[in-house]
Amino acid sequence: MKSNRNIFIYLIISLIIFTLPTLTTAKSNWSPQFNLDGRIGNENINGFVGQGSLTYPFNQKDDSLFYTDIRGMTNGNKVTEYNLGIGYRKLYEEKDYLIGGYVFKDWRNEFDYTRQQWTVGAEYLSPLFDLRVNGYFPTEDKVLLSSISSD
Repeated sequence: MKSNRNIFIYLIISLIIFTLPTLTTAKSNWSPQFNLDGRIGNENINGFVGQGSLTYPFNQKDDSLFYTDIRGMTNGNKVTEYNLGIGYRKLYEEKDYLIGGYVFKDWRNEFDYTRQQWTVGAEYLSPLFDLRVNGYFPTEDKVLLSSISSD
């Protein structure tokens, strides 16, 4: 678990170094967003709890955006999750809404069990409401567990 935390910290530091120069020179509709949240243990949490994300627009026009989204989370050495995604958004200014789609590769380690999946989603965003629909596709074969050895 300690190596997962080190990977997470290294990823966040790399993202900061990579993003800082572009934050000061951004002259576009969408600029990079970097979020970081962390806490050090209390009576309910044993260890470090943190999450970070970087949404980076690498190709955009006045009405469209192609971006990458990188996220990570760790919770007291029990849960670690990483997500790497790409997405596209199109703004329909005359009708005041946005339509987009995205694909993520997800890794989650929880209680010494690692799961991986793909997430495919679509979104409709307007001033009145946000609608997002996701599909989740595991990358591993399904394994059924039984308490009876003859099953």
